[in-house]
Amino acid sequence: MVDMKHSLNADNEDLSMANGLNIVLINGWSMPAGIWDDFFQHLTALVSIRRYQVVSVDQTLTADQWLEYLDEVIEPNTLLLGWSLGGMLAMNYACLHSEKIVAVCTFQMNPKFVASTDWPCAMDVATFQAFKQLASADAAKLVKQFGFLITTQGQEALSDLKRLKLSYTVDTLPSTTVLLSTLELLETLDVRAAITQLHKPQLHIYGEQDQLVPKAVAEQGVFHCADGGVEVVAGVSHFPGYGAASVLAEKIGKFVGGLD
Repeated sequence: MVDMKHSLNADNEDLSMANGLNIVLINGWSMPAGIWDDFFQHLTALVSIRRYQVVSVDQTLTADQWLEYLDEVIEPNTLLLGWSLGGMLAMNYACLHSEKIVAVCTFQMNPKFVASTDWPCAMDVATFQAFKQLASADAAKLVKQFGFLITTQGQEALSDLKRLKLSYTVDTLPSTTVLLSTLELLETLDVRAAITQLHKPQLHIYGEQDQLVPKAVAEQGVFHCADGGVEVVAGVSHFPGYGAASVLAEKIGKFVGGLD
């Protein structure tokens, strides 16, 4: 679902960068769109934005259906952002529809989330299966454990978790059917090839203290072929929405400033 509360619209229909970028941010698994309010408040002070919108991963769509859905949402001259699972969907889309994309930035994205023999820097299969079982069995425990997991060890971990508890609750969770469907996407998507094949500017940002996506991902050879860069940000956990919002916005602002 596109959260239109988090959308800025300009009257000028000129799509040149001089008149502002369209920005689409694809959210992470199970998260409410409101966690990005701080980030966009900082970003709008740094970047000329024509329109921004947050796409929540809250539908039971296949990977191909997500491509179709995103194509309806994304306009030309778009800076495409994605957090975690949203980053995987962003890369998958951008590789096939690069004509609409100015550049792509991902935050805390593992190109292949579940480990395999050729990609060990990821969550092991047994842990992921246990997490799927939790998602289907106990919503309250899921919210508590996942909220802690994504914020822990970050420089602003305590304040991030306190704020997240106000917006990430059992009542804000998508249905169990959606949770399991989107976990299947997380389990099966593999965007390593998309990173190397997309010939548009890319920036992939990781957190030094991320307990869900290891910072070793940033060192993998797949990024050496990309038209862009990789950064590991000190003191940042898997969750970039609150305490790290200003730092993240600064990174994106600098990246956008370097685009032609």
